Amino acid sequence: MGMNSQSPLLEIQDLVLEYKTDDRLVRAVDGVSLSIRAEEIVGVIGESGCGKSSLAYAVMGYPGQNGRVVSGDIRFQGESLLAKSPRELRNIRGVKMALVYQDPYASLNPSLTVGRQLAEVVHFHKGASWREGLKAGREMLEKLNISDAANVLARYPHQLSGGMQQRVCIGMALLCGPSLLLMDEPTTALDATTEVVILDLIRDLRDRFHTAILYISHNLGVVSGLADRIAVMYLGQVAEVAGRADIFHQPHHPYTAGLIDCLPHGDFSKSTRRLTAIPGLVKKSNLERGAGCNFQERCGRAVDLCRAETPAIRRLADDSEVACHYPLNPMERGPGAAPGEGAAPVEPARGGGDEPVLLIRDLRKYYQERVKALD
Repeated sequence: MGMNSQSPLLEIQDLVLEYKTDDRLVRAVDGVSLSIRAEEIVGVIGESGCGKSSLAYAVMGYPGQNGRVVSGDIRFQGESLLAKSPRELRNIRGVKMALVYQDPYASLNPSLTVGRQLAEVVHFHKGASWREGLKAGREMLEKLNISDAANVLARYPHQLSGGMQQRVCIGMALLCGPSLLLMDEPTTALDATTEVVILDLIRDLRDRFHTAILYISHNLGVVSGLADRIAVMYLGQVAEVAGRADIFHQPHHPYTAGLIDCLPHGDFSKSTRRLTAIPGLVKKSNLERGAGCNFQERCGRAVDLCRAETPAIRRLADDSEVACHYPLNPMERGPGAAPGEGAAPVEPARGGGDEPVLLIRDLRKYYQERVKALD
């Protein structure tokens, strides 16, 4: 079936994904519906254990040996991926859609040069010669602003910095010109300065390569400057979907508002107020929970209806989608205090006054080098 201009590039429909462990079933994705349009960047945020990575692996057809899609569908360019054979999926992965993992060093083969790994992508998927693959790899590295690309091709992964390794991984994902790029927290293992460089690069990818991006992160600050739309996941379910500006200026789900309230703000000072936190922890499996809303035990607004019935996701007047019986209105915030309001003042340290707690002056430390004589 063809795809018209109004159809989503990727459409996830009521997807349920479970993992079988030694003693129980873990439902990592529980009825998720989400779509991505061509050349759109959609961010997926939430705490660790909410099913974000599992969602990406399900789209790629990598549920693992103990994972299986129980129900729902994943449609890419108008066709169901779940109906594809393993061979058909291999022809899609790496060519039409690709995944960039969290840890670049774990994603690259330490025994092969960067050039060999880049050339292998083009050789495997397009049947190009190794010489043609190396040329394509060098051109891709140059597009990703890597200087002296020819020299980088001859190096092994451990000879590159973390930021360079991640650029190589992104280059491998882009070599065959995919329409969809899935990025699973690609800057988590990088330092703050390198993270900024990679994020600037990602912002440029859509315009230069016309690629839609599903960007997974637990860092709201990163997603706020990157995504067109944001989906908030909690315990395997979508709690809220909205445009970037809407979700940060007027969140409708208490969990979304709680996540935003956890962030420090411009007028926030640790010397006067404590950082707001969402009470409680994410459960390991939402199959262990009872009836009602997933977030009810951590939500200060929960009432009997929240404990008795699971809220269905619905569209609001501002075009946001939210799974909550009582969505927040513009005058309300989440389960914690609003930024700068209601947070407990921080008491000054006792007995310290203006004197430093630790004072180091003119410290020097020497190490004795022991050289063993060679016989």
